Amino acid sequence: MAQYDVPLPEAGVHVWYWFHELSSTRQNGMGINPITHAEIMAWAWLTGIKPLPWEVKAIKDIDSAFIASVLADQEKPKKKA
Repeated sequence: MAQYDVPLPEAGVHVWYWFHELSSTRQNGMGINPITHAEIMAWAWLTGIKPLPWEVKAIKDIDSAFIASVLADQEKPKKKA
C-alpha cells in the first residue's frame, strides 16, 4: 500500500490516532471487517475517552475509506515474478 505525506488538520489529529488504536484491534474473518460502534464504545469506556459524535463519524469515515482502499488493492492484478 502506498504511503502519503498528507498533513492532517490539527483539530483532527487525535481522531487519526484513535482510528489507529481501534484498527489495531480489528476483528478479521474471511475478510477485513469494519470497526463497529460497539468496539468504539468499548474502547471509549476502557480508555476513559468520550468521543464527540463528529469524532465517531470521522473514525467510521476513515475506516470506510481504509477498507475501500484495502479491497481495491486486493482487486489489482498481481505482478508475476
